[in-house]
Amino acid sequence: QVRFPDFEVRVLISDSEVLIDVPILVQLSVPIGGGELVSSGLAAPVAWAMARTAELKPGDCVLDPMCGKAITLIESSLCWTKCHYLGLDIDSTQLKGASDNSRLLLEAAGRTS
Repeated sequence: QVRFPDFEVRVLISDSEVLIDVPILVQLSVPIGGGELVSSGLAAPVAWAMARTAELKPGDCVLDPMCGKAITLIESSLCWTKCHYLGLDIDSTQLKGASDNSRLLLEAAGRTS
Protein backbone atom coordinates (compact mmCIF):
# COMPACT_ATOMS: atom_id res chain seq x y z
CA GLN A 1 0.00 0.00 0.00
CA VAL A 2 1.27 3.44 -0.90
CA ARG A 3 0.93 5.70 2.12
CA PHE A 4 1.77 9.10 0.64
CA PRO A 5 1.11 9.10 -3.11
CA ASP A 6 2.01 12.13 -5.20
CA PHE A 7 -1.11 11.66 -7.30
CA GLU A 8 -4.21 9.54 -6.84
CA VAL A 9 -6.52 8.04 -9.46
CA ARG A 10 -9.34 5.69 -8.53
CA VAL A 11 -10.94 3.36 -11.06
CA LEU A 12 -14.28 1.71 -10.27
CA ILE A 13 -15.42 -1.00 -12.68
CA SER A 14 -18.87 -2.61 -12.76
CA ASP A 15 -20.70 -4.75 -15.31
CA SER A 16 -21.98 -1.70 -17.15
CA GLU A 17 -19.75 1.24 -16.17
CA VAL A 18 -16.22 2.41 -15.66
CA LEU A 19 -15.74 5.40 -13.36
CA ILE A 20 -12.40 7.18 -13.18
CA ASP A 21 -12.05 9.46 -10.17
CA VAL A 22 -9.30 12.07 -9.86
CA PRO A 23 -9.59 14.01 -6.59
CA ILE A 24 -9.27 17.74 -7.17
CA LEU A 25 -9.45 18.92 -3.56
CA VAL A 26 -6.24 19.12 -1.57
CA GLN A 27 -6.14 18.28 2.12
CA LEU A 28 -3.68 20.44 3.99
CA SER A 29 -1.12 18.81 6.22
CA VAL A 30 -2.52 18.08 9.67
CA PRO A 31 0.03 18.08 12.53
CA ILE A 32 -1.60 15.23 14.48
CA GLY A 33 -3.15 11.91 13.61
CA GLY A 34 -0.46 10.77 11.20
CA GLY A 35 -3.01 9.56 8.66
CA GLU A 36 -3.34 6.17 10.33
CA LEU A 37 -6.39 4.98 12.19
CA VAL A 38 -6.79 1.92 14.36
CA SER A 39 -9.98 0.83 12.62
CA SER A 40 -10.40 1.71 8.95
CA GLY A 41 -13.66 2.72 7.34
CA LEU A 42 -14.49 5.44 4.84
CA ALA A 43 -11.41 6.67 2.97
CA ALA A 44 -9.95 9.65 4.83
CA PRO A 45 -9.76 11.94 1.75
CA VAL A 46 -13.43 11.26 1.02
CA ALA A 47 -14.37 11.97 4.64
CA TRP A 48 -12.38 15.21 4.59
CA ALA A 49 -14.02 16.31 1.33
CA MET A 50 -17.46 15.63 2.81
CA ALA A 51 -16.61 17.75 5.84
CA ARG A 52 -15.25 20.52 3.64
CA THR A 53 -18.54 20.79 1.77
CA ALA A 54 -20.31 21.52 5.09
CA GLU A 55 -18.45 24.87 5.29
CA LEU A 56 -18.01 24.52 9.05
CA LYS A 57 -17.53 27.58 11.22
CA PRO A 58 -16.18 27.80 14.79
CA GLY A 59 -18.84 26.73 17.28
CA ASP A 60 -20.80 24.61 14.78
CA CYS A 61 -22.06 21.23 16.01
CA VAL A 62 -21.60 18.27 13.67
CA LEU A 63 -23.99 15.35 14.26
CA ASP A 64 -23.30 12.12 12.40
CA PRO A 65 -26.26 9.80 13.12
CA MET A 66 -24.60 6.84 11.36
CA CYS A 67 -20.98 7.57 12.20
CA GLY A 68 -19.63 4.07 11.67
CA LYS A 69 -15.99 4.18 12.75
CA ALA A 70 -16.08 8.00 13.03
CA ILE A 71 -13.77 8.64 10.07
CA THR A 72 -15.75 11.70 8.91
CA LEU A 73 -15.90 13.13 12.43
CA ILE A 74 -12.20 12.56 13.01
CA GLU A 75 -11.12 14.06 9.68
CA SER A 76 -13.38 17.05 10.37
CA SER A 77 -12.02 17.54 13.87
CA LEU A 78 -8.44 17.60 12.61
CA CYS A 79 -9.07 20.57 10.33
CA TRP A 80 -11.99 22.32 12.03
CA THR A 81 -10.87 22.15 15.66
CA LYS A 82 -13.25 24.76 17.04
CA CYS A 83 -16.41 22.78 16.22
CA HIS A 84 -18.22 20.20 18.36
CA TYR A 85 -18.65 16.61 17.15
CA LEU A 86 -21.17 13.90 18.09
CA GLY A 87 -21.42 10.49 16.46
CA LEU A 88 -24.10 7.83 16.87
CA ASP A 89 -24.45 4.35 15.46
CA ILE A 90 -26.68 1.35 16.14
CA ASP A 91 -23.89 -1.17 15.43
CA SER A 92 -21.71 -1.86 18.49
CA THR A 93 -18.85 -3.12 16.30
CA GLN A 94 -18.77 0.20 14.45
CA LEU A 95 -18.87 2.10 17.75
CA LYS A 96 -15.92 0.05 19.03
CA GLY A 97 -13.96 1.13 15.95
CA ALA A 98 -15.05 4.74 16.50
CA SER A 99 -13.90 4.56 20.12
CA ASP A 100 -10.52 3.11 19.12
CA ASN A 101 -10.03 5.76 16.43
CA SER A 102 -11.06 8.57 18.78
CA ARG A 103 -8.67 7.31 21.45
CA LEU A 104 -5.81 7.35 18.92
CA LEU A 105 -6.68 10.93 17.99
CA LEU A 106 -6.71 12.03 21.62
CA GLU A 107 -3.41 10.28 22.34
CA ALA A 108 -1.82 11.96 19.31
CA ALA A 109 -3.06 15.32 20.61
CA GLY A 110 -1.63 14.57 24.08
CA ARG A 111 -5.04 14.37 25.72
CA THR A 112 -6.73 11.49 27.49
CA SER A 113 -10.40 12.47 27.26
